Amino acid sequence: TEKLDLRYEAEAEVRAEGDADSAALLTPLRLTLLHPAAFAAMRQLFCDGGNAAFIESLWHSAPWESGRGGKSGSTFQKTSDGRYLLKQVKASEYAYFTEHARPYFAYVRNTPSVLPSVLVKVLCAFYVEYRVGDKVKSQHVLVQENLFYGHSVSRMYDLKGAQRAHKGGEDEGETVLDEDLFRANDGYPLLLSESAKGQLARSLWNDTLFLSSIKVMDYSLLVGVVQRADAPAEVANTLVVGLIDYCRKFDWKAEAESRVKRSTVIGPKPYKDRIRNALNRYFMPSIDKYTSEATESPPARTVDSLSSPRVRRGVGF
Repeated sequence: TEKLDLRYEAEAEVRAEGDADSAALLTPLRLTLLHPAAFAAMRQLFCDGGNAAFIESLWHSAPWESGRGGKSGSTFQKTSDGRYLLKQVKASEYAYFTEHARPYFAYVRNTPSVLPSVLVKVLCAFYVEYRVGDKVKSQHVLVQENLFYGHSVSRMYDLKGAQRAHKGGEDEGETVLDEDLFRANDGYPLLLSESAKGQLARSLWNDTLFLSSIKVMDYSLLVGVVQRADAPAEVANTLVVGLIDYCRKFDWKAEAESRVKRSTVIGPKPYKDRIRNALNRYFMPSIDKYTSEATESPPARTVDSLSSPRVRRGVGF
């Protein structure tokens, strides 16, 4: 079944959190689940506790400020246990995800056991209608894993392979952009161990090839830096990485925009190449003998491990 349509018969009213009228009461009217069986099987594979634990997590959530400051204007909720994010997306992005749900399932079920991947997985998609006062409203929502769940992240980077930087100062906890990575690292790329760099390269190659094949662009590589107080000074960090925001289609509107903004809006294949090339600009493999001999250079801080979305146990879907 591609869709499951649920209509509410009872006039149950709940408080409308985050609505413009904070005192308004919300009456749910209709919920449409996208590919319920396929998503349920996927959650058995990737979610701790399986599908039942995932559903239990969704019972309680609260508005969450991502700190990314992107141009999409998306709003988020985070489940109370911190495992999942509910992201409100545009109707066009939801429709495009719906269109490519089957190739998405086919790709994700082979990760990471067959295909190394850092794709942050969408685990549920639904459309909801509700009434607030005398107005009927709707939302398109994607539920995704929280990449940073269980990690104490000190710095986040939203990387697109372009020369982007924040204007002005940076607030603590704010997600910063591509060129800010060099600014925060004294002009140097991040040093990865050779194994971590190889793992990241293979994962990005697979994910960008898949996203290019379904004509997706404008996704981001989200990077979180976890500082480890118990590690030696030269090996002090762990990176948590994942590809996010992969629901924007390169259509005639994007192509028209690309003719006006050639440097910022590009097609899926050039975008794939830009992300791949940026990998070597932002991350450098660390060779111990070189860093130990460079006595006049600042001490290198090497990332010795890489964390990405994990598989729980094998279940086909």
